[in-house]
Amino acid sequence: MVPVFLVLGMIGQDFAKSFELYPAISTAPMISQADADSLKAKSLAKVFRGSTDNEVALDNGVVQFRMSLQDFGKPIFLQRKTDGNGGVVLPALSLVLNGELFVVGGENPRWVRVGARGQLFSKPFDVRQIPQTNYVWPPRGMGVRFMWASRDYSGLMVEMTYQMVDREPLVSQKVTVRNGSNFPVRISSIHQGDSGYPSGVFTGDQLNWTLRPNRVVELPDGWFRLDGQGKLVVSGRKQALNSLMPWSVLKGQALGSWPVDTKNVNGLKLKRGEVILIPTESKIPWSVPEQVDFDAVRLVAEAAKKSGLVLGAEVDLGDIPGELADRVGGSGSPVCWHSFAGVFWRQNVLANWKRMGIQVVELKGELPSRCSQAGHGEHQTPNQAAIENHFAMRDLMRQGLSVGIIIRHPDVTAYGPDQWE
Repeated sequence: MVPVFLVLGMIGQDFAKSFELYPAISTAPMISQADADSLKAKSLAKVFRGSTDNEVALDNGVVQFRMSLQDFGKPIFLQRKTDGNGGVVLPALSLVLNGELFVVGGENPRWVRVGARGQLFSKPFDVRQIPQTNYVWPPRGMGVRFMWASRDYSGLMVEMTYQMVDREPLVSQKVTVRNGSNFPVRISSIHQGDSGYPSGVFTGDQLNWTLRPNRVVELPDGWFRLDGQGKLVVSGRKQALNSLMPWSVLKGQALGSWPVDTKNVNGLKLKRGEVILIPTESKIPWSVPEQVDFDAVRLVAEAAKKSGLVLGAEVDLGDIPGELADRVGGSGSPVCWHSFAGVFWRQNVLANWKRMGIQVVELKGELPSRCSQAGHGEHQTPNQAAIENHFAMRDLMRQGLSVGIIIRHPDVTAYGPDQWE
């Protein structure tokens, strides 16, 4: 029998063929920044063959990002097409898995290059149903995915995906670890250049985070942007925030009392398309609402719709129903997302919000963290629980967006870094 790593090695030798059918970089478009800032330029982000056989490029008409195929994903440069200079290089990302250093685009003797391909990334949700937001996020884009397989643990794989969307001078980066082996994998370090990994979840290098067999984790995505001077901004998208995620600028105002009637809604000084929020004082059990709750929300929903407003709700994370054992810090603290109560809440709130006509949810209070309860999800340590609870919240936000419900919390985003610079 041929060893698995030899078979994977032979596959890896043909990865350059994945890009033979793509056009050469000389055919890449160029658009003015004025067009880029409007909605005129659509579906421009594409994968191209580079200037040599050892390069592949992402190009959206505004910026170009080149990667080395010979070095398997090593960034060559990110460049504004109107600058005419050599561009800037993204800092290298490295992981430590079971004590072994893995560097993207570097020498990894314990890893086999499995494949590389360009692909279309379809938009995961559409926000055009929200009044006065004629945007789709993410805009349709293209990406390049590189894959490695471990020589030591059959089934353990690392994927690095670079993606570029239309109109914006940035590139996103996503790392996925797939543990299809029969052994646990310890992720003890994630680092990117001199700045560390661009996410508030990973506050230090030493994670000691265990990924059990047959588990997949998508690490927080990193974002790299070129400013007006062509300088690299790591995990900062303040300029792009409004254009990439237009719902972030939706203004909300909570009702002063509950329950309310139509006159209270009509009396709010809100513009069409802004958000009216049902306050936390309503104490509606969103995971198991009763008929009286549906009736009360229906009155506000009808008045909001008539006034052209978006209907939303405030939710205090400390008010989620759950036993003391489900909470991470005693009475009144948030419920762990991986406890019975947390799983039940996440499985039910989206359907109920959808039925009630809720379009925006403002989460209040701290996120669950540092839970050490046995039987809560996969976490074995408090630090690992903080990471897993963050991912659970991110996934809930993405699921909400997929059905037209915007979920917001100051400490976590569905896409991009946690902190906007």
